Amino acid sequence: MDPIETLLAKAKELPLGTGKVELLEQAVDVADRKRDLRHSYLARLHLCEAAGELCLGNRVLTALAWLLAHESELDAMPPLDVEPSYYAYPSGLLLWSRGVSPDLASFHELTRTQIDGILEQLAALFRKHGASPKHIHFARARAGIQMGASVECVQQHFQLQQQAQHDRHSCPGCDIDLAVEFALYRGDIDTARHCVSERSPVAPACKTSKHTTPNRLLRALLVTGHEDVAAQLFRQHYPHCRGKSAFTQTVGRMLLYANRTGRVDSARDIVEQHLGFIFANQAAWARLRFFIGTAAFLRNLSRQQSNASLQLPQDLPLWREDGLYDLAALANWFEDESRRLSRLLDERNGNSRCTDQFLVDPPLWY
Repeated sequence: MDPIETLLAKAKELPLGTGKVELLEQAVDVADRKRDLRHSYLARLHLCEAAGELCLGNRVLTALAWLLAHESELDAMPPLDVEPSYYAYPSGLLLWSRGVSPDLASFHELTRTQIDGILEQLAALFRKHGASPKHIHFARARAGIQMGASVECVQQHFQLQQQAQHDRHSCPGCDIDLAVEFALYRGDIDTARHCVSERSPVAPACKTSKHTTPNRLLRALLVTGHEDVAAQLFRQHYPHCRGKSAFTQTVGRMLLYANRTGRVDSARDIVEQHLGFIFANQAAWARLRFFIGTAAFLRNLSRQQSNASLQLPQDLPLWREDGLYDLAALANWFEDESRRLSRLLDERNGNSRCTDQFLVDPPLWY
């Protein structure tokens, strides 16, 4: 068997994890050295999929940059007969660019100019292949929210996204998720709640937004005195998200909710189950929310005891083999990291959006 096919087959048999990603990177390297365009393309799509699910944004962005840079060569490539069929060109590239583009602003290493440039390239790619611009407007609206753009600017892209035609990769559930996110961004809690109440019959098949969308509302429900509804959402959705890397941002909101409502045991479970995923996540935005929640959990626990045994990942700079931690010292580290991440994002964004949203009591965390 071809050595690249062998690596791809081995990677396919592995469970999702760093081992799978490393094998796919080997396949990419071998294909590039052999100047095998077909396998360079296929290996990178598989890499985008695995690295994306593990929230390894730097690997996804590197692969996407190669795919965009070699677009003309890919256009001239003979049609691919591959399984699953959606890996064929250009559908595979269009599909996986949809997966990474909404989170570009999460990476503080990317400047505003770079983010705009990537989205312009993707918009041109979508136009070229007759794909709906719906997802590009989605990505622009979300980037605007994450970078603290004006409500008017976000509204422009939001309206274009809502008006654009659906295609076979469109997700009604994600449409509703953006509507809730934007409603909360402009402080319209009633509209956000209405969108959530309407979402189930509209988009029951969406694998992620059916858990992500309701939990954007947790803080808003607390602020407006609907603690019982918030508690119901938490109990309903956390079991589905527990221990899954795809829900790192969602459980970050759940962690802040658990801290705010005194659910120390729940907060502990969230930290122990998900902190490892967060350290593997290159997105500063996701880390910031979870680190603030972790610091709050440790402060709450320190009011009961000065030390505690915790199952934390070895990536933590203060990791201890015996698992016994000084809670105040650990909380200080997470608070310092939160301030550092806030500064990095605010400097890139040119405003105080992250500091204003997260380093307040209580944090807004939508």
